[in-house]
Amino acid sequence: MTACFLVWGCRRYPRAGAVWRVYGATFVFTVIAGAGDLITGGNYMFLREKPEYGSLLNVMGPWPWYILSTAALALALLFVVRLLTPQAS
Repeated sequence: MTACFLVWGCRRYPRAGAVWRVYGATFVFTVIAGAGDLITGGNYMFLREKPEYGSLLNVMGPWPWYILSTAALALALLFVVRLLTPQAS
């Protein structure tokens, strides 16, 4: 939602390579959250199990496949935002 707000609300357009930088930063944060899960026994970012109540993750397969499905969906959405925005000058 933030990406959409910045692009269509504030007219801030992604620069070249932004999709991969954002995806990489999210991956690094996910690794940190996974380490936090292991250390604390928590479930940050739902990396250990799905939420107790129904969510979109229920249609994305069992653990650990829903994590890969979510990563693929995120990448696709980042490219959609990139494709639907004018090129930065």
